[in-house]
Amino acid sequence: MKQFLSFLGKSDYVFCTYFLRDPEKKVENVKYVQTATLELIQNEGVKFDRFTFFLTDEAKSKNWEGLKNEFKKHMIDLNLLEEVSIPSGKEEKEVWELFDIIYKNIRENGEIYVDITHSFRHLPMFLTVVLNYAKFLKNIEVKFIGYGALEAKNEKGLVPIFDLTPINEIQEWTIATERFVKSGDAEEIYSKAEKIRTNFFKKGKLDLEYSNAIRHFSTYLKGLTEDILTNRGLTIISGTKKKKISENIEKFKNNDTNLVYKLKPLKNLINKVDEKISHFEDEESLKNIFGSVKWCIDHNLIQQGITQLQEGIITALCKKFGYDFKKSKDREFFSGIFNVIDKPEDKWKNEVGKRRDEARKILNKNIIKKLSKPYDRLSKSRNDINHSGFRDNSIKDGSKFKDKLEKDYKEITNILKEEGII
Repeated sequence: MKQFLSFLGKSDYVFCTYFLRDPEKKVENVKYVQTATLELIQNEGVKFDRFTFFLTDEAKSKNWEGLKNEFKKHMIDLNLLEEVSIPSGKEEKEVWELFDIIYKNIRENGEIYVDITHSFRHLPMFLTVVLNYAKFLKNIEVKFIGYGALEAKNEKGLVPIFDLTPINEIQEWTIATERFVKSGDAEEIYSKAEKIRTNFFKKGKLDLEYSNAIRHFSTYLKGLTEDILTNRGLTIISGTKKKKISENIEKFKNNDTNLVYKLKPLKNLINKVDEKISHFEDEESLKNIFGSVKWCIDHNLIQQGITQLQEGIITALCKKFGYDFKKSKDREFFSGIFNVIDKPEDKWKNEVGKRRDEARKILNKNIIKKLSKPYDRLSKSRNDINHSGFRDNSIKDGSKFKDKLEKDYKEITNILKEEGII
């Protein structure tokens, strides 16, 4: 479904000759910019399924018949023409009514072409906002936003139709940035950057060094956020992806003269990324797993934060007592240590039961006593979430988990700092 959307104004339209992109390809002596826009776009091979015009009563009485007559002269199919009455939007109630009308008349899964030349000056801006909303709920794609710039008529009397589609792209960057800043999701940043990078590199407008820097930056940023989302502890601790992100950030900071214009929003975003990953190290470090927990807290990834914080305790104890945190048996041993506190030795099982001498020594260490209560709280929270609250004494209010996680994070990191572990 290819749909053309436009507002019809109530002013006196004047006859002009319009062009889009190429002055040699023009539509001469037309009164309505919509006629020229449709003809020029259709000449590029686009076949429309619907022309939807939003018009107030005043605009209808002044220009609707004239527009239809001009469409006939230019062989534009009137069977595709759709008239939608709208209020002027001067009052708040009318604004919300206008929103509802426009949204309802945007087709599902459509490719949308827009003319924003005429009507009240706030309506074209309003339309772009509604389109942004419809992208998510109706799965539309905005292919073109045009504006007939009468004030930019050239010396030959030709009026350009400006392609303002970058407005849509800037809105998409805004959404991608908001998702990253608020939820820690870099998927949209990656998708936008990679699409633009590939396009410009193929056209020879982006050199190899910068193409690689953009690709590596967005790929590793997406990878790091996915590792956090899916609890990839070993990868997070390694610091590999953080290092790659930082290396490519430096390439941007040192020289951005070759950065193509469509990637300017990415350049502005880089400082925010640098700030948000500053609590990660560029090398293998325990600080990375606890930095990841802080990330989870900041972005409301509560289940991930609880899991990583508890696994971070086990990792820290492995490191402190000379065990290999990458070996599952050693991790089981320290997990078991907390489970046998105050239990008689005949109840010790699994790895703790196999390593009784080691267990006795470690159980007497002060750090185990300090960490035992927060570790137990994390176990209860983790089990409560994993069993969807279908347990006795489960937490009824989901918002409580974040409060508990924040308190446990502060207590545990303070203990580990006092012990010189992180």
